[in-house]
Amino acid sequence: MLAIRDLRHRVQQSLTTNSVGWEERLLALDPLTVLRCMRMAHSPVYGSGRELLTIPQLRRTLGRAMVRRALNTPACDIAGTEPIRRLWLHAVATAHAARSLAEASGEYDPEKAYVLGLLHDLPLWLHYLSLRRTGVAPSAGVRGWITHWHLPEELREVVEQIMLGMGQTPPLVTSSGSASVIAAAELLAELADFWHPDDGDQLSRNLLLSVVTKDDLVAAHNLRQDVIAALETVGLNQSPLEPEQAEALPTHSLSLFRVHAQGDVADLVLSLLSCNDSSHYRGVVTATTSAALRYLGFERAYAVQWSAEHDACYVRAKADLSPRSLTPTRLEPTEPERELMARAVATGEAQHLVNDRNAGEGLLHLLGADDVLITPINCDFRIPTFLVMDRALSGSPIRLSQDRAGAQALAGTASILTENLLLKKQRARAQKFSLTDPLTRLYNRSVGISSLGQEIARANRSGDPFTVLMLDMDDFKRLNDTRGHLAGDQALRATADVLRKTLRKSDIVCRYGGEEFLVVLPATSVEEASISATRIFTAVEQAGDALSLPLTISVGLALVRADDDVESVLSRADRALYASKLRGRNRFSVDGE
Repeated sequence: MLAIRDLRHRVQQSLTTNSVGWEERLLALDPLTVLRCMRMAHSPVYGSGRELLTIPQLRRTLGRAMVRRALNTPACDIAGTEPIRRLWLHAVATAHAARSLAEASGEYDPEKAYVLGLLHDLPLWLHYLSLRRTGVAPSAGVRGWITHWHLPEELREVVEQIMLGMGQTPPLVTSSGSASVIAAAELLAELADFWHPDDGDQLSRNLLLSVVTKDDLVAAHNLRQDVIAALETVGLNQSPLEPEQAEALPTHSLSLFRVHAQGDVADLVLSLLSCNDSSHYRGVVTATTSAALRYLGFERAYAVQWSAEHDACYVRAKADLSPRSLTPTRLEPTEPERELMARAVATGEAQHLVNDRNAGEGLLHLLGADDVLITPINCDFRIPTFLVMDRALSGSPIRLSQDRAGAQALAGTASILTENLLLKKQRARAQKFSLTDPLTRLYNRSVGISSLGQEIARANRSGDPFTVLMLDMDDFKRLNDTRGHLAGDQALRATADVLRKTLRKSDIVCRYGGEEFLVVLPATSVEEASISATRIFTAVEQAGDALSLPLTISVGLALVRADDDVESVLSRADRALYASKLRGRNRFSVDGE
């Protein structure tokens, strides 16, 4: 309703930059926006139920940003809206009356009664809107639309009972039960001169006046004052504009709330490329879906993967300005959705997917959308990803000719980022394998020697004590010969795990060769290193016991001197290791020099 230009203009004139609670107040006066928000709140992709939500609950569920987007529907023409305006005022008055009657009876939630009163004429809304948009009455009944939009079952029951004429009997102010409350509220609204478009003739008025009581008239008077006050609070009143004034209103710049201006394609690409340093695919997806909202004017964007092999879609990420989380979902697309995704992959171009209610429940049913723009990312992947975007909140149309270029630029940039991320991961994996020992996942010999040289230079500058451990597994050849090489590999991995868990993160551990290990302990005295060595050979023996393997290790310890180089340190540490072997193994020795 607030898309009608003169109503939008009046509300816009009343809004201030510091207005608090305007979203909720405006939402409570716009049945059609409530319907869209209700549908968004109950979209299956969020795992939401279908309970009837009040206006405050809708505001909390969707968040302030989504409600503002829903209220910023495109402004429409004024001509031909008279029946819709009458229906709107009747709905607002019925909602206020329903809340008052529910409060008085205490038998029903007043805020839920308000929503039911606002939406009770859903069939007539569908009728008027279809005639205005297509010139043809809607083909599906209200039950079909309520199911299609995931609306609450309670609303369907009330609408159908109202259509059957339940609760039409006075006295108006004492009716109870949800359908009876709404029916009584509707009559009270008409008594307050907010007539239903199908009524309002003199005969109807006389008939209504003939059965009301004084209490009913007082209630109607109070209701009229309440409705007028609620409208005036947001800058609305019932006085129409003169025809020439109405036609002179602008067709643009009528946003109720400030919407971030869309950027051009160059801004979009540059912004998205700024996340090139992301180390995770999720970061690329998050930036891509967010850019669809920021630069292309979409209101929801999803990353959806499609496995043609398994005929399944997976919704992986979303951007919609709401605090809700996605429910992990696997679904089978409908035949039209399957054909369109295959065409998008084959051509690499964005496609406009329109919901076919006769095709069954698929991706659009899950998202709660009637049409989306679907754009492929990385078409050559075995399981491609699609950027699925819509404007379901405001009802703004998707125009393929206008939206395709920006969507494909966004998807193309995302494809480049994804490919770069894969290349970086492959390079990092290759680099890791070149620096580490594949069996123990410790650094290899070259890294250990290089790190030792760097630490010697650093110790010479700082003067800090610095020690080195050389370790050798005892009787390793016998273990391989008697238990087999698989047992030997298990012993090597167990020893490496002990070293990782026992030593500090700042210590450097490498597989020196065969069954030998080198440990560099920066800023460590002989006494501190001795404690570490004791912990190591003790823990290695315990690990062997846990694996039922004869696993022990001998350790040689050397303190680095000012005149040492890599070779001299290793020579002295190796000499200490040999001493441990001579003394019976499974121990540590310190270089005497």
